[in-house]
Amino acid sequence: MGRQVRALYGASLSPDGTAFAHLIDDGGYPRAVQRFLHGRRASSSRDVELPVEGPVSRVIHSADGQWLACEVAPEGGTRTQIWVVTTDPDDRMARRIDDEEDGTAELIGWDGVRVAAILTGEDGIGRSCLIDPADGHCTVLDRRSGGRLVDAWAEAALVRVGPRGYHELIMLRGGSEIALLPSDPGSTTARGVILDDHHPRRIRYGDGEATKLYHPAKAYEVHGNAVDGHRDSRGYVRALISSDNGCEHTRLLEVTATEDGVTYSVVAERPNCDLDEFAVSDDLSTVALLWNLQGCSELQILEYADSTLAEPIPLPGMVAGELSISAGGSMVAMTVQSPSMPRTVELVDPRTRQWQNIDREPSRGPVARGSGARPVLETITARDGLTLPAWLYRSQRSGAVSGALVYLHGGPEGQARPEYSEIFPGLLDAGISVLTPNVRGSGGFGRTFVHADDKEKRFAAIDDVADCVRFLVDHQLADPRRIACAGWSYGGFLTMDQILRRLPDPLEVPAFERHLAHLRRDFHIEVQTRRSGDAYKLGPFKAFTGQDDHLRHEAFLRPAKIS
Repeated sequence: MGRQVRALYGASLSPDGTAFAHLIDDGGYPRAVQRFLHGRRASSSRDVELPVEGPVSRVIHSADGQWLACEVAPEGGTRTQIWVVTTDPDDRMARRIDDEEDGTAELIGWDGVRVAAILTGEDGIGRSCLIDPADGHCTVLDRRSGGRLVDAWAEAALVRVGPRGYHELIMLRGGSEIALLPSDPGSTTARGVILDDHHPRRIRYGDGEATKLYHPAKAYEVHGNAVDGHRDSRGYVRALISSDNGCEHTRLLEVTATEDGVTYSVVAERPNCDLDEFAVSDDLSTVALLWNLQGCSELQILEYADSTLAEPIPLPGMVAGELSISAGGSMVAMTVQSPSMPRTVELVDPRTRQWQNIDREPSRGPVARGSGARPVLETITARDGLTLPAWLYRSQRSGAVSGALVYLHGGPEGQARPEYSEIFPGLLDAGISVLTPNVRGSGGFGRTFVHADDKEKRFAAIDDVADCVRFLVDHQLADPRRIACAGWSYGGFLTMDQILRRLPDPLEVPAFERHLAHLRRDFHIEVQTRRSGDAYKLGPFKAFTGQDDHLRHEAFLRPAKIS
């Protein structure tokens, strides 16, 4: 497990498809690099030089191909900044364009030649903005708590609103907020792209089938100023969005907003399968789709003009994401990975279906071998009869006397997928099998499954972990005395609960008081006196600031200034 992992990810294709940028993590801070395509081969990488040290988390080309925007966290802190550089290799200029000295800036994309970003100040309220990289001029599109800018184009914007578990997209246009889909509590609509339309279209309006001719909304704008006293509420704006509104699985929808209302239609869907990601070319000819089949990815190309969906293009790895597409749809970039392959950037020509021969230093790191490199999708039956998909990485020495690790994903709406892990190879080499289950509440399996742990049903998800252990024992995959549980984020919570369930009952008084004192640092503890003794309930989480007696209070009052 001593090998250094080298990962390539987060690619952004230039609009003309002759260059791409991506991120490299090979020790130290992840950095952005730029590369140029020569026929079917790529040049060596050129580091994007920034005058600030820290991990770069995103890099995106501007629509005209002249700029690269980078999101970076100075010194590896929690606050990020946005810097821009030109794509000219001989130009070493770099400029910071956000003004959040005491807040954080999140890079979303580009609206033409302006950077789309979310700027969050000390008050925690995000401002959805467009920033001119030339002079730093900032135009605020929206300001709200919990809102998230998704896309902006031609005087319109998509903003995600709503609580976790019920996300919706609204369109901001002409000073108005437009709901794009019918109300459907529990649905998730989180991704969207505004289309760059140039031609009039006949669009249905009202409740019937009547249609009339509409022009693109931007036809009513002259140099950004309203015509005839009207804002851009006239005309139409189209967008592609992914949503499970009104159905079980996420699909691709086209929505059209006019001054007469909103219409929508299904563009692409598949049974028993969620749409993970999509990317549409600027000329609207091509849409790249990544489907989620029980955790594995499948790539399809949609010819948008006639809605022709081509046969899937075989991927070089089991899981893919972070799609990017050239303006004319001639090239698609993505991040691909497998248990035996760390994250790497791959390019494919969607018309020839050929993957490009990128001359590069490959990704590297400890990898699983043998059967561990080919995890098997198992189906575990929970105690109430619900089936739980799980990936089993079987050690060469697995059996009734060997060890196993149940590794739990975050979320809870995350998903265990056959991705790369630098942790698993060492365990497998040591004879320890790994099971990565999708307990109820996991994403990727439809709305019913993802909401199966809501509220009071969360205890059933905790029971699912024990049922996964029972699966390993019943199938003689591990010794019951040698099964461990681990996880991150929500998976860590499930792990902690399994530990608590196995603590001696009752705890000795000194041990109990130590646990209680530790919890009181970050949580309000509600005490109820009963005849049988005091009962304790974990209350709301305390903020780190605003409590004089908190150990981290002073540190959080004096955040480091980053410029």
